[in-house]
Amino acid sequence: MFFLILIFTRFYNVANTARFTRDESYDIVKLHQYWIEKKITLVGAIDYTGSIVYTSFFYYTMMPFAVIGNFEPQSTVYGIAFYGVLTAIIFLLIAKKVNKKLLIWAGILLLFWFPLVQSSRWSWNPHVVPLWMSLGVLSYLKKKKIFLFLSGIFFGLAFHIHYISFIPIATFLFPVTLINLWKKRYLDAILPILGFSLLIAPYAIFDLRHPPGLFFTGYLNRNLVSQGAESEFVRLPESFVANIQKSFFYLTQSQILTKLALILLGALVYLDLRKKAYLNLIYFFPVLTQTAIISFLPSFENRYFLPSLIFLFIFLILSRKKLAAKVAKLILFIFILGGIFSIRAVLTKPIAEPPPRIVGVATNYIRKKASENNLKNINIAVLASPDPDPIGLSYRDVLLTKDVEVLPSSKYSLTDNLFIVSTSSEKEVREDAANIMDRFRKGKLANEYQIKKSNWKVYLFERGGE
Repeated sequence: MFFLILIFTRFYNVANTARFTRDESYDIVKLHQYWIEKKITLVGAIDYTGSIVYTSFFYYTMMPFAVIGNFEPQSTVYGIAFYGVLTAIIFLLIAKKVNKKLLIWAGILLLFWFPLVQSSRWSWNPHVVPLWMSLGVLSYLKKKKIFLFLSGIFFGLAFHIHYISFIPIATFLFPVTLINLWKKRYLDAILPILGFSLLIAPYAIFDLRHPPGLFFTGYLNRNLVSQGAESEFVRLPESFVANIQKSFFYLTQSQILTKLALILLGALVYLDLRKKAYLNLIYFFPVLTQTAIISFLPSFENRYFLPSLIFLFIFLILSRKKLAAKVAKLILFIFILGGIFSIRAVLTKPIAEPPPRIVGVATNYIRKKASENNLKNINIAVLASPDPDPIGLSYRDVLLTKDVEVLPSSKYSLTDNLFIVSTSSEKEVREDAANIMDRFRKGKLANEYQIKKSNWKVYLFERGGE
């Protein structure tokens, strides 16, 4: 039953609810390019400013799903859902190893917990960080030499996915390494660090040989944390408190539940300290340091909390007695409650319009019409709809993978055939104030296509009546 519900919460209606904006369509284009060119490269996603370059690991893990799905917008969404299922299973294996008594509690939480469900239904590189972080922790908990080495490998892969993962990784490895050194378990101390170092060495060497560097050294010079450190340092305490509240709202999806969870978490930390359960804090410190580091950022983003999620999960399911055990269960119950209250919206409402299925159907229609009618000088726009991007960048990206030649947005004046994606009527589209429509307001409507099971339409206007 657990696996059926898990698969349901990750896959149900995902093509109609996942986010598919410029970030996701850019990934589709890069994946298609790498596949067609049979390209092996270190370079992966690049942020919207063009200044932060991530490694290609995320792209190659998504490649099988993109190829099987013919690079349709929803192809990588199914891939991320698959990895989301794996993530929940690994979390469950960790719960079984840490505290079997709370296995049922942990299982219910993993089915509905908002951050795990949402990140499993949105194809974006930060959203697979929990998978590799949890694999790193699970390997470490096994204690055998090979698994200690593998833990460093998996932590290194999490770092490849998103550099900000380094903070909770370092905060976890630092105390456990000190403990191993103190107990004279020198190999145990070295192996995770060795595994991590091997994973980042090729990129570090590349950066050192190509100053100022493309990957890690480049990130150190251009990241948002360093850029905002000076301005944010003065109000760090205020930002830190605000980010804790925002993080727990992300976990609960309720202001009331957020306050209750924070009060209980404070009580749980106090009880652990009073009982001198100091080792429990090994799993709590990464949560604090992650919240602290994102306090330097210009704004809080949910994705920045994901690297520390596994550590919060473990901290809550650690074996405790009496009052501390009850408090931990209450926090788990609050997270479960928040997940159950939010699950309907997650499964039925798009994160952003349009969802990937709409983009896929619309672009396939445009390709078909352009080919059948041998259309020349075609262009695309998105008007009178919930989509905030009038020039349709995500549609343009997907059309690139379908070999459809579309004029750039700077050449609407040369357009003879204009495809418009909209949720409004023909009359409302013609009356839209966008300059894009100036040469088509009185033009002929050559075709109108209603996308099934939606209120989205694709109009084909011919130039006329300027």
